[in-house]
Amino acid sequence: ERELSKAEKNSNVETLKTEVISLQNEKADLDRTLRKLDQEMEQLNHHTAARTQVEMLTKDKADKDEQIRKIKYRHSDELTSLLGYFPNKKQLEDWLHSKSKEINQTRDRLAKL
Repeated sequence: ERELSKAEKNSNVETLKTEVISLQNEKADLDRTLRKLDQEMEQLNHHTAARTQVEMLTKDKADKDEQIRKIKYRHSDELTSLLGYFPNKKQLEDWLHSKSKEINQTRDRLAKL
């Protein structure tokens, strides 16, 4: 009987050891999954923050475009009388680009002298 009870105790210990190892493996798997989910949540938070900033900047741009439109409308008569006509955005950008190019060419010529 003593040997039998020792054998039962030993088998229970072995079973418990196996169960502990199994539970440790399961815990490790769950920890990895939790870390992965934490990383995904952090990434989602970054995306949300970036999206919010883009929306805010888009709204600011729209507000500024509206302010420009109102100023143009308010002063269009004066600008037309001064310039003869009021250029559109593309024409102004082209003109600014050409003037910038002229300035750079003049700087290059001055640097050579």
